[in-house]
Amino acid sequence: TYRFPVVLCSRISFRLSVRQVVSSAIVEGSTLLQYKGYDVTASADLSGYSDIAQVSSYALAALQWAKAEGLVNGTDTTLTPDGSATRAQVAVILMRFCETIK
Repeated sequence: TYRFPVVLCSRISFRLSVRQVVSSAIVEGSTLLQYKGYDVTASADLSGYSDIAQVSSYALAALQWAKAEGLVNGTDTTLTPDGSATRAQVAVILMRFCETIK
């Protein structure tokens, strides 16, 4: 049985580390789905985002998949991989992820 790690933290540390947690969850989630036999080959073109070079190489394929599946959108021109996310943004990403694996 595969379980996602549970992260307990204060509101301050939550805001500081949420991008890393979400990024890890997307990478781990796409890996889990692939392991379970789901098709995770969808890939969005991220070249239109001005900060694509800031995305870690280990997360690039998972982010392309997440964008193709509509889990993440970024802004009009940026993905802000080093920025922070609100709890509402994280909740939307997780909800979309859960809807994807139905």
